[in-house]
Amino acid sequence: MPKTYKIHRVIDRNIIILNHLEIFYLRLYIHNLNTLEISQFLEIDVPKVNRIRASIYKKYKTKNWTKIIAKAFMQNHLMKKDFIDESLKTDILKQTKLVYEKCIQRNDLDYSIEDLRRDLTRYYIDVEVKLVEEYNRMEDDKKLTENELVIIELKFNGFTNEIICDELGISESRLTQYSGDIYQKLKVTNWFNVYKKCLYYNLLKIDNAAEIIKIEVHKSASRMFKLKYLTRLEQNEKKLTVYTNLIELYSNIEFGQLLSRDSKL
Repeated sequence: MPKTYKIHRVIDRNIIILNHLEIFYLRLYIHNLNTLEISQFLEIDVPKVNRIRASIYKKYKTKNWTKIIAKAFMQNHLMKKDFIDESLKTDILKQTKLVYEKCIQRNDLDYSIEDLRRDLTRYYIDVEVKLVEEYNRMEDDKKLTENELVIIELKFNGFTNEIICDELGISESRLTQYSGDIYQKLKVTNWFNVYKKCLYYNLLKIDNAAEIIKIEVHKSASRMFKLKYLTRLEQNEKKLTVYTNLIELYSNIEFGQLLSRDSKL
């Protein structure tokens, strides 16, 4: 008599299933829309938006938006292009042209992978310098104060409001006022975008920033350098691949820094 076997379906319990509204909410959230704006965009009432947010909290088992967004990227609910600010796309297009011409189009044998790594590092640093200069040119009343920077640093490192109030010797209501001022100055609607904006302006201390940049540059350069030997791709496909890799390079560095305080993610 033949043996019969039961086929057991293996379920990865780490996979989080989101519906389309929850995915839309996440994308609109990281693009800095507030609850009312999300309600209007999705053409649903505010209570339903709040239920969507509550469902996201439940599925991710946290209300920490940095952790939620990190896991959403890891599971491809969010794309790298969702993390890139529109103002950076001009710089990315310019660098795409340079990398394509030097590394692929000319196929210069003297242009090594070390040269590409150096160019990619310079590209990232040039963008950072540009953004720092942009912040420095702001009027003083548009810049963050020392106390506001301390609050952002403490919140970024996971300290509670109670500890922050004790550290600064201020009341909860005063902290709420500080938070409102920070949102207004940075033109954001949530703390995730506060951290993101501060990374753009190089206002957060990231101890291992140089190591993150080096790792991501090496990975990106390896992917791009292989393009010159791929004969199955048309030239315009190679150029588009360079552009996509540059987007991923910048977002991987920034996102790596954003998550650097929590190695458990």
